[in-house]
Amino acid sequence: MSTFQFTVDEAFNRQHNEFVRDSRRLQVSAGVLGGILVVAAVLIFIFAGHDGAFVLFAIVLGLFGLFSLVMVQVIPRMVGSGQSLYDRYELAPAMVARVNPHDVEIMALVNTSVNADDEPRWALSARTVARIPGTVREVGERIPSVAVTATRSVQHKDRWDEINPMPIGWATKNQNVVRDAEAAIAPQQWKMLADNLDRIDDVMGAKRNLLPL
Repeated sequence: MSTFQFTVDEAFNRQHNEFVRDSRRLQVSAGVLGGILVVAAVLIFIFAGHDGAFVLFAIVLGLFGLFSLVMVQVIPRMVGSGQSLYDRYELAPAMVARVNPHDVEIMALVNTSVNADDEPRWALSARTVARIPGTVREVGERIPSVAVTATRSVQHKDRWDEINPMPIGWATKNQNVVRDAEAAIAPQQWKMLADNLDRIDDVMGAKRNLLPL
């Protein structure tokens, strides 16, 4: 697999990309938690007098609060722009595997090998999403995506333990771009994914929703 180069519509991506929404929610949570901890530390410091234990507790709370507030600024830098995200990760085939009343579960065929020159280690990855513009809520609907890698263990540094599909359709309203991404994925990869689409329960039940093939 290789990366797929296209121009990300940043405004459209911020509106539809659920990875970006998740990071924004994390920012808000960090800000709220940080504010609460700092206020609690100040109140303890004011009302507890010079009791050493309470002062120490207030300092610890304050430090955790300040750390949370710093994370509000750090999180967006860690995530990066939409363009950098889609440029960074490899193209991967994904399909709608199950349709629920308010969302869909998509399954992707991903390569867990860290080194791109190594023999591919194929796995199935799944994620629940609310909406992907331009797609039909129908099992088997093709959703070209990028495979966002997240974690790997100390024991298995040569392979990823968590990979999530991020649809191209979240980043552009141009359906020609989406179709070009679909065409850039090898037919045998689409077939391998389609042949395993009925394993959605196994994938959703696997650790980090990643099931090696």
